[in-house]
Amino acid sequence: MKKLKNLKNTINENEIEKFERIEEKWYLSIEKSKIKSISYGVEKGRAVRVIQNGKVGFAAGSYEFEKLEKLALELTKISGEKLDRFPECNKFEFPKIYDKKIEDFNEMNLKSIGESIIESLRKGVISTATVEVERTLTKIENPHVSEEYEETTIFAFVEVVRSEEKTGSAYNYYQSRKLDVLDEIEEMVKEAEELAKAPVKEVSGEVAVVLSPIAFNQLLNYALYPAFSVENVVKGRSPLKLEIDLDWNFELIDDPLIDWGLCSRPFDDEGFSSNKKVLYSEGVKSFLSDWRFSRITNEKAGNAVRREITSYPMIAPSNVVLKAKIGDVEGLYVHSLTGAHTANPVSGDFSVECSNAIYKDKPVKVMLYGNVYDVLKKLECQTKPVQIDSTFCGKVMFSEGAFKLS
Repeated sequence: MKKLKNLKNTINENEIEKFERIEEKWYLSIEKSKIKSISYGVEKGRAVRVIQNGKVGFAAGSYEFEKLEKLALELTKISGEKLDRFPECNKFEFPKIYDKKIEDFNEMNLKSIGESIIESLRKGVISTATVEVERTLTKIENPHVSEEYEETTIFAFVEVVRSEEKTGSAYNYYQSRKLDVLDEIEEMVKEAEELAKAPVKEVSGEVAVVLSPIAFNQLLNYALYPAFSVENVVKGRSPLKLEIDLDWNFELIDDPLIDWGLCSRPFDDEGFSSNKKVLYSEGVKSFLSDWRFSRITNEKAGNAVRREITSYPMIAPSNVVLKAKIGDVEGLYVHSLTGAHTANPVSGDFSVECSNAIYKDKPVKVMLYGNVYDVLKKLECQTKPVQIDSTFCGKVMFSEGAFKLS
């Protein structure tokens, strides 16, 4: 692929960063167990940051780089963002994140996946389902770095509705870097089908709780991961300190270099080389950081992410791996959480409703609440890990009393 073309600095003192992301997408939607639409498109976005006199200007959109550079340069006059230079890296490790099968992929392949989803359902109706297949090219260039990488992803989502005595529903989804995952997608649909039953009773008291990978990721994503952002530490929004012993019997590792990991990459969205970080192992060991906060702390950069091409790089985890005892799990099984986004990322407190919870083979209605730091002290074991969004984990079991139930 061609490198981004060089731009002349308007002022010799300037540093310019050019970022480009090109996304090739195939998209299929299903409604009421019928394929509704299939589409294909290419989206391209660019972003520019300019450092002038220690201030950073940022502009993004579909314009040419020259126009974005001028806009960013103007914005340095009113910017409160400060930086002296962009990252300097010359060594990158490229994990496997590109499936060459994408090169022969087309709308007919997508249609076959959609038909398999519909045919794998035995009970109920697929209320809605989507399949997205993407090939993405990411490029970055600054005075010190000029690099790019390609990646592939497939995402399949399904919501199933069943009507026996009462109407019940459940959603499920599957993600992968590899495209040959039809069996896994069909199993995902069957699991949603089994879970789509209306609750028949309530549960209270103290019971062992098992969170699915979806539910565990939801809880950590909103209640815990923000505390590992060094920006939140610096600004007093994280309860974690390097010397605190949380007495957890597991490890948490942020590793963006795992082959086929959903958040793996050779460098982050500022061009800093990806690197593995032990977040917790018998105490907090490190925090997630971008380039700016690495300049004012001892934390290594590498966790800058642009959620959208128009968004400024922000600190976020890559692949967070739960290293815990592998074992059999049993108890109140919770497939997903409703309201996880309302968790308090400063204190770790949460109160969530369980969706598609099962207790003693019966679908139940229950709410969980507590504090994520206390709950994690009672994590007992997990099944074989899989990846959901940013989290590698299995079904995770917590001992009785870890959660409060209502």
